[in-house]
Amino acid sequence: MNGRMLSKNEVKYIQSLKAKKQRLEANAFVVEGHKTVLELLAHQRWIVQALYGTETFLQTIPKNLTLPAKTVTISQEDLERISFLQTPQSCLAVVALPAAASAHFPANNWSLLLDDIQDPGNLGTIIRIADWFGIEHIFATEHTADVYNPKVIQASMGGFLRVQMHYGPCAVWLQQQQPVCYIADMHGHNVWQLQQPQPGVLVIGNEGNGVSEHIAAFATQTISIPKLGAAESLNAGVATGILLSHLLQTTSKA
Repeated sequence: MNGRMLSKNEVKYIQSLKAKKQRLEANAFVVEGHKTVLELLAHQRWIVQALYGTETFLQTIPKNLTLPAKTVTISQEDLERISFLQTPQSCLAVVALPAAASAHFPANNWSLLLDDIQDPGNLGTIIRIADWFGIEHIFATEHTADVYNPKVIQASMGGFLRVQMHYGPCAVWLQQQQPVCYIADMHGHNVWQLQQPQPGVLVIGNEGNGVSEHIAAFATQTISIPKLGAAESLNAGVATGILLSHLLQTTSKA
């Protein structure tokens, strides 16, 4: 562990990881925030390439956590130069992208499928909700926002550490594996009237266009949240939370 000023090249490299193209080329992404970085260090699945932190933060790291070889004490001013946050916290980690895992819908458990969710904040919120409900797998079309976007990482509140994202040809996976498939649709069956649903995959569509036809074709059932007021629509994250809450509650009573 050493203390020094960051070089211009280090600042440039870390800042470049804001872009997906650079993350893929460098095979790395950025994690910020005291709590999330400590959780990250405790997870053996993740390889932390470099850790930058203030002296105060680094002194608070529990002794049982292994620090990366490149652990650097930096000033708050330097932290502000590399941070993606409006209000930088006390640390920043550069982490290797994990290898892609095989995409298999879990048997007898719930999972999510995201069809072109575009907004990073929505994706981060959905990951956080999945983490809350103990859902371990999210499948996503290739045009869904990137899980390693800094805004997604921040909005997930550490959920990305425990929820695996699988990007790829979702329609092909649905065709090959034939899971029970619930499509969220404003004109679908009232989810409150759904009794003892079988565990399966809940599909959430694009913020503006909903679920695409080639994904909707695999629906076991379309479901909706009853509208009792005057709101035109629900945020994708909010809708996911409401639907999962009902589906898991009624499944647990089955």
